[in-house]
Amino acid sequence: MEPEAQKPEIPQIEKPPVEAPGDELTFFPKVVLGEFLALLLTVGVVVALAVLIPVGYEEKVNTLITPAGVKAEWYFLWTYQLMKLVPVLVGMGILALIVVLIFILPWLDRKPGRKIGERIWVIAIGLMILAGIGVLTFWALLPGGE
Repeated sequence: MEPEAQKPEIPQIEKPPVEAPGDELTFFPKVVLGEFLALLLTVGVVVALAVLIPVGYEEKVNTLITPAGVKAEWYFLWTYQLMKLVPVLVGMGILALIVVLIFILPWLDRKPGRKIGERIWVIAIGLMILAGIGVLTFWALLPGGE
């Protein structure tokens, strides 16, 4: 006679404890109230610091006089340098052409391949634009800047 196959024991899953009707964390009003209190505390700390540690006042600024040695931010230096080299309308046209060229390059290069060798002319145009921007930026950073 063959021995009887033993049945595997099924593990019992413990049921989570039943919460009382008012114990669940609801979004409104409990979470919203907590966030609002955190906001009030943060604003209170900032206002207290502003009152206790006031900013020192400097001399009044004359907005009609530009101080000597003021330069544009680094990301605008190349545009200012370009405007120094060419007439204003020509400079504006060059800037507009660069922006248009950057936007239409993806539509000009419709090849499905993704290898660099297959997109050499598009990469060359992009690198020429970046090199021109880099040269103009460093030129503007030079002490003379002219």
